[in-house]
Amino acid sequence: FAQTLQQRWRLPEERLQFEHCSAVQALLTVAREYHGPIEWVVINFPTPFCEPSKTNEPGVVEFRGNSHLPTSARSKDFMANAAMLDAARDCILTRGGSGVGGG
Repeated sequence: FAQTLQQRWRLPEERLQFEHCSAVQALLTVAREYHGPIEWVVINFPTPFCEPSKTNEPGVVEFRGNSHLPTSARSKDFMANAAMLDAARDCILTRGGSGVGGG
């Protein structure tokens, strides 16, 4: 896949790299090792989460949908969790693209 993308976009090999790692690890690595400016960090497909639904029992909430999904956006299993957003912010602040400060 990486070679096909490199050829399609006519990129020199040194401009394209694919890594198998978490989004947080990728952002930390870019902030540490990439020497160019970072303009934006885009999260295209954050993890969905289960939809809570009320029950007839006071204080009891059930979740509809896929039971394997996180129960809220605050869950550590939610892709766009606090750790990832902190890493994205630090990456932009470290590499100072025009996205810093809105513009």
